Amino acid sequence: MKAFAMTESNYIDTIQGISSIKNFGKEKNVTALNSDIYLNYQNQVYSLGILGAGMGLSSNFLGVLYMSILLSVASLMVLSEALMLGEMVALIAFFGMIIPSVNKLAMSNVQIQEAKIAFERMFEFGFAENEKIKIQSEKFDVIECLHLIDINFRFTGRKSLLNNINLEIEKGRLTCVLGESGGGKSTMLQLILRFYDLESGKIIINGKTDIKNVNLISWRSCVGYVEQETKIFNGSLLQNICFFDPKVNAESVVNFCNEYGLMKFFNRLPAGLETIIGEEGINLSGGQKQLVSFARTLFHNPKCLLLDEFTGAMDKETEGFMLQVLDDLKYKIPILIVTHKISPALRSDYIYIH
Repeated sequence: MKAFAMTESNYIDTIQGISSIKNFGKEKNVTALNSDIYLNYQNQVYSLGILGAGMGLSSNFLGVLYMSILLSVASLMVLSEALMLGEMVALIAFFGMIIPSVNKLAMSNVQIQEAKIAFERMFEFGFAENEKIKIQSEKFDVIECLHLIDINFRFTGRKSLLNNINLEIEKGRLTCVLGESGGGKSTMLQLILRFYDLESGKIIINGKTDIKNVNLISWRSCVGYVEQETKIFNGSLLQNICFFDPKVNAESVVNFCNEYGLMKFFNRLPAGLETIIGEEGINLSGGQKQLVSFARTLFHNPKCLLLDEFTGAMDKETEGFMLQVLDDLKYKIPILIVTHKISPALRSDYIYIH
């Protein structure tokens, strides 16, 4: 089962990365790797078959041997008049029913081992710790500011990633964290969203409410988050913006796009908002995916906006437009940008170097 899971996972990974494989001309290398992994799986299947056949042969041989010994001993006892012939027949019939059951019990070891592996995988998911969601908490109609106070965080078994981070995100100014890749900027946003728990420190909302005392669902629903790796779903552009909400009509999406000036970009697509963008946004460029993610976040009217390398794949025109939108939006909600690019930082009011 483990070898099968590894084989299947590797095939999926290969299919998803086929463009990179062809780009580097590594088809032979990847084919050889796939062959080795599949060969290992077939060897495991063969070993399992040999094990099952060996156990079946051994149990049958032992059954025949046991019955031969029993028949010989019983016959000698009948000849010596220590056992009657009818008793011998009954005894042989009785053990004749037990031995096949013992053989089946021995052969069930293979199924037991498979079930053991399946249960181990099931328990990994079934006993995963749930997020601690408080039932009642304050609802935020307006978020004026977020304060990160002496934040410390590390992943289990690794060195400290964030050390004594202090940060203020306030309405009326565009705040930017500028730093190199791998420094923990994205992790800091995920701490604000409470995807992870702080090692120490506090995140305070509106100067009074600790984020630990806030209902997770209501908190995340009022915080807009544009991820670095944009997730695009198979469907139309309109469906991706409204996130497949059946209560949203097309007119409201069109009005939203016109209000923010996004329609001039979306009209460049073959069918505008009705364009089918395909699985993982296969029909869109990297910059267009980020634009869709940005539009989807703004459409849900966030009370606070977190942006993670949101212009990384955009051209200068689109990036300039997006930064102008943020410059107008900053007076309504607090905005935090994390990036390693200079252009978003230059348009910001406050810059933290990380």
